[in-house]
Amino acid sequence: MKSKAQVIEMLKKHKKEANRGLAKQRDNTRKCRAFRAGDYMEYTDKVQFQTPEGQKKRVTVQINKIKPYHAAVKGFLAQNRKKRKYVAVMQQNQLGSFYSQYCNTLSEHLRKKMNADQVETQQDGDLLESGLGVVETALTYGEGYASTSANGDVQEQCTDLDTYWWDPHARQSNLLDRRYDGITKEYYLDDAIELFSDSKEEDFEAQKESGGDYQQNSNLGSYDRIKYDWSDRKEKMVNVDFYQWYDIDIFYRAENPIAALQNPQSQQAAMMEMQAIAQQVAESDEDFDPAADILAFNEETKELLEEAFGDFIKPEEFRRKCFYTAVCSGDKCFTMFKSEYQGGWSRQVKTGDYDAKNKIWTGMINSMMEPQKYYNKALTELMFVIAANSKGGVIIEDDAVEDIEEFEDQYARTDAVCVVKKGTISNALGAKIRDKRSPFQPTGYEQIIQIADNAMPDSAGIDKTFLGSSENKLETARLQRQRIRQIVSVLACYVDSIDLFSIEHARLMLAIMRIYAKNHRGELFPIMGQDGVTNFIEISEDKLAAEFYVETE
Repeated sequence: MKSKAQVIEMLKKHKKEANRGLAKQRDNTRKCRAFRAGDYMEYTDKVQFQTPEGQKKRVTVQINKIKPYHAAVKGFLAQNRKKRKYVAVMQQNQLGSFYSQYCNTLSEHLRKKMNADQVETQQDGDLLESGLGVVETALTYGEGYASTSANGDVQEQCTDLDTYWWDPHARQSNLLDRRYDGITKEYYLDDAIELFSDSKEEDFEAQKESGGDYQQNSNLGSYDRIKYDWSDRKEKMVNVDFYQWYDIDIFYRAENPIAALQNPQSQQAAMMEMQAIAQQVAESDEDFDPAADILAFNEETKELLEEAFGDFIKPEEFRRKCFYTAVCSGDKCFTMFKSEYQGGWSRQVKTGDYDAKNKIWTGMINSMMEPQKYYNKALTELMFVIAANSKGGVIIEDDAVEDIEEFEDQYARTDAVCVVKKGTISNALGAKIRDKRSPFQPTGYEQIIQIADNAMPDSAGIDKTFLGSSENKLETARLQRQRIRQIVSVLACYVDSIDLFSIEHARLMLAIMRIYAKNHRGELFPIMGQDGVTNFIEISEDKLAAEFYVETE
């Protein structure tokens, strides 16, 4: 394992690389958020016009037509969320059924305590909005966490994408091929000193504000005129990085030499020797199982096994990923350890559609931006022209009529006849009668508004009936089911990402449940009996099988 100084150096390098490589992704995220909220003035030109009183800004109409589509799809995904199912890998079907039921019930119990459904719905919203949704699942035992339970608890939180950074070279769905990731969390200084053991004020990295000398701007990946200081001098806020990465470690595999022994006494002696080695390396080699048919062990265990069994054991070298976690702030590393879950990351990601040209992940809002922008632009221009245009009325000479007040009263009436002096009309038009002039109405804006409105469902690939309304009252349920299937096809990249997340997160929860059960041994949780009556059963790690198969239904 690396030293704390090496981890600090590696964290700074990776964070700088991430901030530089994810600049476009973060810009796109901010833009998508603004469009979904219906407030994107900063992304459009502010047209100005001259008035007698001075120069004024034209107010842009902000009709949000994106949010209903976003909310409808998010609700659809929430209603059709698949359930995770654990199946115990055992030869005895009856015993395996009990282990499976126990694990599934404990999983549902913890998900309710974590409000997992609500958190994942919020994650789906982030996914559809900007192409990425991140959830962190953690045990509240370590540095930086506080729990309401004396035995600790499990929490699940939707991560703000502004605070999450990751390997910008990751391309696989759900960022499974990333080399590292991290979350920069904000703490009040007083709380941070309490939450992180053996910490002092100077250990923490302060939040930053604009000011003075040349410093590196970590958000932009460049150098700028920025002075780093407390962002709030009354309530000092500090940043702490929760950093994860993996190293490629060398391990060894070998067939268990006990299986090749025929003599019962030799087998017993070999098993005793194997148990002694297991006790000796219990802390340094957690993967070593002396009873397994195929042994897996590290370099230290390899030397002990070769010394004890000689030529009877033939180790084969192989490499695998080992995941590590560190909690750091500035130049201080508070803790570092081998991650509880060695099957992947504790932060699980859902990804949308990958834009290979711009090298960013995108959501459904990206394709709806242009229709939304031109819809509001055309409506703004139409309202401006109507407001600035003549509303009727005439310009007359003071001798064209005998009584101007009477003329003003009659001209505003639709059925009145206005009489003017002889020659006022005929000298200009060659006729003595003419219609009142109608106000000018601009052409083309209505068509643009209609085209932009029709382009919204076309660009999203979602029919308007998916929003819950239909002009066709005779539409059959079969036709609507076909439309839903088509919409699921359009959303295939999101649906596949969510299914993959369900499997990966269920595997993470399996590792967390084992630790949780060990710390909450003896507590009761509800389980449904065969008679349909709710019973209560004790939490115990002994009731979790050694291996589970994970599927969704």
